[in-house]
Amino acid sequence: MNFVDELKRRNVFRVAIAYVILGWVVIQVTDVAVPALYLPDWVPSFVFFVGLIGFPFVLLFAWAFELTPDGLKSSKEVSGEDSIRSQTAQRLEHGVVVLLLIAISFFAWDKFGAQPVDNSAPTVVVAPPPAVIGQSIAVLPFVNMSDDKDYFADGLSEEILNLLAKNRELKVAGRTSSFKFKGLNDDLRIIGEALDVATVLEGSVRKSGMKLRITAQLINVADGYHIWSETYDREMTDIFAVQDDIAAKILAALEIHLGTAKPARKRPTENMLAYEKYLAAMAHSSQDTWNSQTPINLLKEVVEIDPTFAEAWELLALNYWLRAGTEGLPQEKSAMLCFEAASMALALDPSLSIAKAMVISAGEGTTWHGEIEAMKKAYLEHPDHSLLLRVLYTDLTSTGYFAEALPYTQRLVSNDPLSAPAQFAHARVLWALGRRDEAEAAAQRGLDLGEPFLAFELFISRLQAGDLDNAISFFAKNMELEGQDPKGAEAFVRAALDPVTGKPFILDYVKTLEPGWTGLRWAYLLAFGHMDELYDELEANIHSEFVWYDAEPMLFNIMIHGRLSFITHPRYLPTMEKMDVVSSWDVRGAPDHCSKDSGDWVCE
Repeated sequence: MNFVDELKRRNVFRVAIAYVILGWVVIQVTDVAVPALYLPDWVPSFVFFVGLIGFPFVLLFAWAFELTPDGLKSSKEVSGEDSIRSQTAQRLEHGVVVLLLIAISFFAWDKFGAQPVDNSAPTVVVAPPPAVIGQSIAVLPFVNMSDDKDYFADGLSEEILNLLAKNRELKVAGRTSSFKFKGLNDDLRIIGEALDVATVLEGSVRKSGMKLRITAQLINVADGYHIWSETYDREMTDIFAVQDDIAAKILAALEIHLGTAKPARKRPTENMLAYEKYLAAMAHSSQDTWNSQTPINLLKEVVEIDPTFAEAWELLALNYWLRAGTEGLPQEKSAMLCFEAASMALALDPSLSIAKAMVISAGEGTTWHGEIEAMKKAYLEHPDHSLLLRVLYTDLTSTGYFAEALPYTQRLVSNDPLSAPAQFAHARVLWALGRRDEAEAAAQRGLDLGEPFLAFELFISRLQAGDLDNAISFFAKNMELEGQDPKGAEAFVRAALDPVTGKPFILDYVKTLEPGWTGLRWAYLLAFGHMDELYDELEANIHSEFVWYDAEPMLFNIMIHGRLSFITHPRYLPTMEKMDVVSSWDVRGAPDHCSKDSGDWVCE
């Protein structure tokens, strides 16, 4: 008998086939179980390695040993009449058939079931969608199922959100509101109702080295059923194609018109390390407080890794604009850095509209009118860009166009109802318009959502309304949020309001505060009505030799609550001329509170 015949006689081939099929099933089950049970990324590799190592030992075992009625014995010790190899062979064959059926069933489910593994696989509709699906969606933050931080998963969610937001037929809930539900296991129907959307996209990301597994599923809020779901196993280099594919599948599932065929989206970078850091910077730009330097530091790393990454340069310029005047970034330095970054972005990609607006805003000879018009042009391309909406409402409110600013803050709140900055912006415009009750309601929502400065603004509002008790309560809340003992709030406010000693008390106090717009000297002078000293503070921060100066953000904050007493002050028009606001009125037309019927501007 030759060696091959002996292998057959000892059932080695049957054992090998059974082991291979069983191993394949175990590996596939492990691949599904690992993300579901939140097991480490190395578990599938470990299972495969153990199975591979075990294979030659199993074959050796099948060769050297035989199962007999008396138990397991060495093959050499089993005589021909005691051997039951034929019965063992039949059992192995039956076992192989059963394992093969299991393997085929699992393969069919994995290929054509709830989660196809390739983006070329057909779209799966788990439940038939209703006759009409509302054209609105919230993109929840994708669950990070890897050992690293959430930046990549969050950034991927935001990129998909941005792609969807470009379709004018689809209402997309803002990032801040959607991300309020990060890490929560709330009913999707409750989330959809809170965000006022008809559909919700959720998913997960598992990243191991350059390999990705991304799952995405679209849920109908009305009944909680899946409309569409898919799984993508890809390399990091395919991430842009996956983003585009998910966005296209969602629009198709919602039966939204896609328009004429468009070329594939241009890859913003070929360097995946730069792209990962860019996604982290995007997350920080939206989440961090206004004085955080983290997004700027991350974006500096990005453009150092890939100097040709135009969108990173554009986001860097925008962050210099947003964080002007913060620690280490005085206004004039911010303007210079913003201009340089935006210019670099445009040199790489002349189509970037936000970069164009930044160049105009930070360039020589910039004007209020020029910046407003530049931001409006960018807004036409990015109508749901929350940062652009905030820029526009800020500039329009600063220059007195309160009614014109209102639709932008209404859109902010509509897109992002759970965003503290959105409620903050809306409250401020409502205050500027004299709609105090609505403003205070929006401000309270923003305060509840985590915008601390609204406590001080509610204090000013209640103080102006003559409601001293509630004004003191909000002042105490402000002290508490600043880490001070709120027990001293009442004594401070009453001392500041004393008709004889109140003014010197406040003037002595503001001397202890830092100069500049972040020092809040202006806020206390405004709150207690010391207008001459407020104008002194404002004019001390006008530096005509710089493109930007601290008086600009001060003016914006003062115009919210100081509209009547500030605007009717004799120094208002001369100061507005110094700040180049009047020249903007000459070009754009009269603001809400001024007119030029007699040839000279009159404000009331």
